[in-house]
Amino acid sequence: MLLASSVQALDFKPIFTILHNEIKPHSLTYTYEWNDLYEKGFVFEVAMAENAIAKGWASKEGLWFPHASPEGGNDTIAFGHKLLNHEIEYFSKGITMRQAYQLLIADIEKSLNRIQINAMDWNTLSWQQKWLLLDFQFNLGNVVKKFPKFTKAVLQNNKTEMLKQYKRYYRDSKGNLHEVKDRNERTYKFITQNF
Repeated sequence: MLLASSVQALDFKPIFTILHNEIKPHSLTYTYEWNDLYEKGFVFEVAMAENAIAKGWASKEGLWFPHASPEGGNDTIAFGHKLLNHEIEYFSKGITMRQAYQLLIADIEKSLNRIQINAMDWNTLSWQQKWLLLDFQFNLGNVVKKFPKFTKAVLQNNKTEMLKQYKRYYRDSKGNLHEVKDRNERTYKFITQNF
């Protein structure tokens, strides 16, 4: 039988030092982390990209009201929330600025949970990589499938290829293709300043 005093304590400090960057709590979770983006102003930037002209804002009432979506279909409210059929009546009464931001955060989280990148891999990306991928995912859906070359460039930090692949377009209700100029300008600026 070994006595406690005769057992040498294993020194975990050198092992921890070596593995520190690999075992950070965020990289061991199956939850998509985006606090770093939140701290960098991602929510506000998406809000501005989605509705910088405050379409649907009624300042007298202090409420956001639904407005027509440029791509057609159901109306949009506040910061790019496309109304679902069951939401139309409720949102027709307007929502406060606080509710608009809460809705935006919920929509961002839904987009993030649909991204087709493993959560543990996502959590090891830089905030700049997350920013670009989540912005595309939020704006256009399935960034991995719809923009595979752009996604690959972001994951590889390949600035040259990102600048070849970043432009976004949408189709209006008549099927005409339009460049999303403001969003593209913001993305170009982001890539050139951060990569």
